[in-house]
Amino acid sequence: MSEILNRFKEVLTHKTLEKRAQQLTTPQDFIGAGKRWILDHAQEWGWTDLRQVEQWTYQATDEDVMNIINARYVGGWDQFVVDRQGAVTTAQRDLTQQAKDWLADLTWQEDRDEITELLNGMSPDQIKEKVNQHYDGGWEAFVKASGEVTAKRL
Repeated sequence: MSEILNRFKEVLTHKTLEKRAQQLTTPQDFIGAGKRWILDHAQEWGWTDLRQVEQWTYQATDEDVMNIINARYVGGWDQFVVDRQGAVTTAQRDLTQQAKDWLADLTWQEDRDEITELLNGMSPDQIKEKVNQHYDGGWEAFVKASGEVTAKRL
């Protein structure tokens, strides 16, 4: 195995662990979804001043959002996250696969199988991070070049 592959694995492993720890403490995609869910349901709970609710959600901490979801969502925060994880669209999966293929193409042919295996173990956000690091213009340019519409955030 080449020295380049070893270094690539080392960087991926470090970044993967770092990102996973960050996701466990601040799952930003789900916090944003939580804020939107709160806005969508505020009137049902008797919160009639939508301008005030919008202002609150803009300023709310991650913990504030998680507390509201825990109190108002059936199954609490954990169930909210599980329900949102299943909401990834086919277009997002296809674009993520295109990105994985592109990243694998950057490697030496003899290392491709191992790199492909590493990439397949990464989350869509981790793949986006790699594209941002290696594609001129980052993820947005990759999406545009792929002819896809930018996938909606969860």
